[in-house]
Amino acid sequence: MKKFPLHTKAATLLAALIFLFAACSQGRTDAGFPDMDSARLDELLKQSEGKPVVLCFWTTWCPACREEIPELAHSAKEYGDKVVFAAVSMDEKRDALETFFANKEPGVPVYLGDPALATRFQVTAIPHLVVFDRSGKPVFSRAGLFPKDMLSMILDKALEK
Repeated sequence: MKKFPLHTKAATLLAALIFLFAACSQGRTDAGFPDMDSARLDELLKQSEGKPVVLCFWTTWCPACREEIPELAHSAKEYGDKVVFAAVSMDEKRDALETFFANKEPGVPVYLGDPALATRFQVTAIPHLVVFDRSGKPVFSRAGLFPKDMLSMILDKALEK
């Protein structure tokens, strides 16, 4: 068996660590803001059966949307595991999400949206809220900013059914 000098072993180990770090960093970025298309939404609705689901279409550059995200986070905290929340960014690039959330936690799962998904729910303005009942049927779909109190009224009604 051939012996390698210490500096060769160290260089090999360093290269392996750099490669591993780069691969893990890329994975965290993609896992932090996965894509949301119709198939993924259908899977989310299936997994959430028995619970209402709140889907908010938004962008990082929209002032009303910037207000909506903290409202969603407050509601998610209030309702706990009784309601499933998801924010679907319609930003063109994942970098916008990474920059927007660089120093703060979203408070709800955030996805990078697919234009076809927005079309499915006739999203023509943002923010746009879609609420699904316990069976996964959309029961509310409207553009606008929904402060926590308004969202609570919508969710309480969805929980009654």
